[in-house]
Amino acid sequence: MFALPAMAGDLGGAFGPSLVGNITQYADNDLRKGMLVGCIFPLVLLLSLLVLKGLQKPHPAQSQ
Repeated sequence: MFALPAMAGDLGGAFGPSLVGNITQYADNDLRKGMLVGCIFPLVLLLSLLVLKGLQKPHPAQSQ
């Protein structure tokens, strides 16, 4: 039960910094551009969470 959230945390902890490093490298070692992408990464995750919560069907017991 706890393995999936742990795996998701590990993937997020590995993917975020590697994305910042790759963008920094492709932008001629401009760390500001890499950090900008690093700031956008959590916002994309938050927006995805809100979209998924909006798509969730309400439980019948909660509608009373």
